[in-house]
Amino acid sequence: MPDAKNDPFESLTPKEFLEQKVLPLLAPAIRFAFLRRRQSLHDDDLARWQQRLYLHLSENNYRRLLTFNHDAELQTWLQRVTSNEISRELKQERQKVSLEKVPPEKFHVRPTQEDALRIKEEWHLVMKAIKNWPVEDQEFICLCLQDEMPAKEIAQQFGITPTAVRKRKERLLEKLHRRFGR
Repeated sequence: MPDAKNDPFESLTPKEFLEQKVLPLLAPAIRFAFLRRRQSLHDDDLARWQQRLYLHLSENNYRRLLTFNHDAELQTWLQRVTSNEISRELKQERQKVSLEKVPPEKFHVRPTQEDALRIKEEWHLVMKAIKNWPVEDQEFICLCLQDEMPAKEIAQQFGITPTAVRKRKERLLEKLHRRFGR
C-alpha cells in the first residue's frame, strides 16, 4: 500500500483524483468562498462556478491540481484555491462592466448650482406656507420632505403606525398643493 505522503493522489490519475476526491468537495468550497465574501450565491451560479473551477483545476495537464501534496488537508487546499480563483474572476468581471450596463440608480449625482438654488427657494416657500400650521405638523412635514426619513422611523417618533404616517403625509401634501394652487 503506497504511503499517502509519497503518493498524494492515492494511486489515482489526476483526472480520477479530480473526479473522485475533489468534485464532491467543490460545491461546499464555492459556497464557503462566497460566504466569506458576504455575497449571495444562486444555484445556477453555483453550477457555473463548479464548471469554471473544474476547468481551472484540469487545464494545462492538471497543473494546478498537481500542486496539492498533502501539506494541507484536501478540503483546506481546495477552499484556498477556490477562494483565490473566485476573487480573481470577480475582479476581472468588475473591470469589464460598461457604464451603459450600470443602472442609473447606482449613480449619485449632486445637483447643479441652479437645481440647488431652486430647491432652496422651494423649501423657503414651503416653510413660509407651513409657518401657521401646528408645530407637530410642521415637524412631521419637515421629517418627510427635508430629512426624507422613512415612514417606519417617523411612525416610531410620533407613536403612530407607518400606514398612519403615509395617510398623514398625503393629507399634509394635499394641503400644501392647495396652498400653491397645484
